[in-house]
Amino acid sequence: MLEYAAFPGPLGIRKNKEWPFAVMSKEDFIARNKNLIGSLWLGVEQRYNVTQEQFAERIASISSRAFKNMGEDEDAVNHSDFISGIRSEELCLAIACESGDDSAWRKFEAEYRSSMQAAARTLTKDEPEADDLIQFVLGELYGIRLEGDRRLSKLSHYSGKGSLGGWLRAVVYQCFIDRKRQNARFEQVEEPEDFDRLVSG
Repeated sequence: MLEYAAFPGPLGIRKNKEWPFAVMSKEDFIARNKNLIGSLWLGVEQRYNVTQEQFAERIASISSRAFKNMGEDEDAVNHSDFISGIRSEELCLAIACESGDDSAWRKFEAEYRSSMQAAARTLTKDEPEADDLIQFVLGELYGIRLEGDRRLSKLSHYSGKGSLGGWLRAVVYQCFIDRKRQNARFEQVEEPEDFDRLVSG
């Protein structure tokens, strides 16, 4: 069950040992915020294969992570403000891509690939390396790794709180750093200055 910071109201809430604040189920969260979530859904022009239920469940997951990380109870007004600030159109695109919708991926490629490529070129200072980095990032976004029958897509981490383009550039940067660190671990250290360079890097 997803857990949420408690708010006053008639819906059932509880506490547990790991999370000292009152929490509610995913279903209760969606029911409490159905009008607000519904208004976001109505504002989505291109929905691809995404259902309203999937959209609501993603918002529930996003809110769960956000409010749990805050480590304190939030009142209903702040909670509503949080949901209202979600970029519904971009979130819906991310959900559709995560689920493998071909038309969503075509839209994604047209809208975001060039800016991701530019970010990769800026980081690598090398066109072939930039191309390789982007292919790696796209694989992470599509979800080439599996957990059972489920693809592990980085798009599941997009919260809609901020532009999808900005988030994607951050993903490119993080993948660049991760790959750099991974390659450094396999690099043979022959001289003391090489060791110092790897440690400082």
